[in-house]
Amino acid sequence: MEAQRKKDKGVFVRVYDYQDQKIAKGYIESIDQESVEVVLRGKRKTLEVSNIKRIRLKRSYGNRMAKGSLIGLSLGAGMALATDISTDDDFSRDLGYVIFPSLGVYGGGIIGGITGIFKKPIEVYINGNREQMQNFIDLLGSNP
Repeated sequence: MEAQRKKDKGVFVRVYDYQDQKIAKGYIESIDQESVEVVLRGKRKTLEVSNIKRIRLKRSYGNRMAKGSLIGLSLGAGMALATDISTDDDFSRDLGYVIFPSLGVYGGGIIGGITGIFKKPIEVYINGNREQMQNFIDLLGSNP
């Protein structure tokens, strides 16, 4: 069910203007040669192609770092619980409850950041051009 909901949301994009300022981010609701409509948390924003310099696909480094930190936190908490079972010393057990999750968050964030370096986002330059927008639409059609 979660995969179906994610598929229904569409493609996540960031849209930039000619000053390289992010003017919108969200999931593509509708797109044609004239405009792009993106939705994020129930807020819709329609952007004219003439105002769009480039569109970036995929998530940011911060997103990867956050996911890595959450995974590290989970693994660290599991290690703390495993240490709790094998340790009779209260101080060591309490220290394990702090150290393992902390190291997991820190290490997971670093690993997430490193993986972000190798995962290059796709950028499509529109430059207000309808033909370039059609090329972007065709690109979306080939990447489900």
